[in-house]
Amino acid sequence: MRKILFLPFAFLLLAGCTLFSSSDPSFSRELFDDYYDKGEYKEALAYVNERIEKYPEDPYLLSEKGYIFLELDEFQEALDVIDTALEYEEDMGTIFNNKAVALNGLGRYEEAIDNAKKAIEIEPNEPEQYANMGNSLFYLERYEEALTYYDLALDIEPQLDFALYGKGSTHFYLYEYEESIEAFESYLTLAPFDLDTLWYFANIYEELEDYEKAIEYLDLLIENGEEDILNTLDYKGYLLTLMERFDDAIDVYDNLIEQYPDEAYSYYGKGVALINVGEIEEGLDHLSKAIHSDPSIADWANEDPLLTDIIDNKKFQKLVD
Repeated sequence: MRKILFLPFAFLLLAGCTLFSSSDPSFSRELFDDYYDKGEYKEALAYVNERIEKYPEDPYLLSEKGYIFLELDEFQEALDVIDTALEYEEDMGTIFNNKAVALNGLGRYEEAIDNAKKAIEIEPNEPEQYANMGNSLFYLERYEEALTYYDLALDIEPQLDFALYGKGSTHFYLYEYEESIEAFESYLTLAPFDLDTLWYFANIYEELEDYEKAIEYLDLLIENGEEDILNTLDYKGYLLTLMERFDDAIDVYDNLIEQYPDEAYSYYGKGVALINVGEIEEGLDHLSKAIHSDPSIADWANEDPLLTDIIDNKKFQKLVD
């Protein structure tokens, strides 16, 4: 059955706000923060642009503009503005830190590491700098090194949310599930019901073969607004099948087929469950629909341990050949 995969950092790689000391006497920190706190980034951008027109060489205004682009996931735009800021100020760690975030967003991880190092050299007591270094190393799959930097960030700020998230993610990819659980549980005290973390927990408990616990987290995902209901329910049906709760799995797949009549894996999941309760012909009919919709499923079916009892069935053999 399909395993749910997700990006290791499905959250904004926060950069740390600029310690503002603008040469613009009319800049209103209060107004800017009000836009920012409300998530009104376009309004904040318009306001900063208005000030930059009068003070085009102010690195602090440029840094704030770059930070807004990071929040909007517009990484190239952020990088361009940050590089302009560095033409006027090379001794502010936040600018290099933000540049590292932009480079991470563009997949330029080695360059991001160089800039994170500069940020740490300039401001060695800022935990965000270490956490963003950890993120760059994580993306390069240098997991042990990444953990070192997440721990350094947490030594400075034990409740730094994205350092805890990064640490939990890294332990997960190192198959260190107990450590991953500990980090993610701390993270959830700061961001209750974060959907990406709930996905991690579902995957962790599947790996630990605690399928009941994994399903609890899938149900929490549904309760808390997970939009990808197709994959969530498909995953739940898969786990119910592993637990040999075939009737419950069939109910889940019936629901999926009703909502998504063209989704191949829903037919595959129901077919597997039906075969395991002895409804061989009906189950094979569902497998046939799945494989005709997505021929790659035949390879999976041929290896599926839940279908070993029908491996010699002629209709099954014809489907997977």
